Amino acid sequence: MDKIEYRAVIKFLTKEGKNAKIMATIFWDAEGVLLVDFLPRGSTITGEYYAGVLGHLRDSIRQKRRGKLTRGVLLLHDNAPVHKARRAQAALRDCGFEQLNHPPYSPDLAPSDYFLFRQLKSSLRGRRFHDDDEVKEAVTTWLEEQLKSFWLAGIQSLRDKWSKCIQVKGNYIEK
Repeated sequence: MDKIEYRAVIKFLTKEGKNAKIMATIFWDAEGVLLVDFLPRGSTITGEYYAGVLGHLRDSIRQKRRGKLTRGVLLLHDNAPVHKARRAQAALRDCGFEQLNHPPYSPDLAPSDYFLFRQLKSSLRGRRFHDDDEVKEAVTTWLEEQLKSFWLAGIQSLRDKWSKCIQVKGNYIEK
C-alpha cells in the first residue's frame, strides 16, 4: 500500500486554559510523511479544498518519492463526504491516484486512527499552547522525529488488521 490519508482534529488547551482545536490532514506511507495540511481556522474542508490538497500531494510525492507516481499511488480513503465529492473524485483521477475505499464505520481498519493519531495525541496530552502556530510546530516536530521503522510498522499493522478482518468475514475487530 503506497499511501495513507486521514484527518485528525487535534484538541488542545491554550495558555489561558481555553479549549481550542485544529484539523490536520496527514498523508503518509511506509517511509514517512508526504504532506501535512492544516485547515485554516474557520474554514470547512470541501471537495474543492480537498482537490487542491491532492494537487499538493502529487507535487510532494514527485519531490520526496521519485518514481512512485509512475509506479502508482493508492490512497486509503474513508467514507467522508469530501472524499466522495465530484471535484475530489475528479482530482484523484487527474493526479492518477487509485483509491482504496474504506469499509464504513471501521476505525479499527484506519491506521491513522488506531496508529498515528493515537500516538500523536498522546505526545501532546497535557501541554498548553499559545496559538495555532505553536500546535502546528509541535505536530510537525513530532512527525519529523519518527523513524522510518515507525511508519513501516503502521503499514504492516494495516496489512495484519485487514487479514484478520477477512478471516472473521468482516465481523467487528477490537484488537
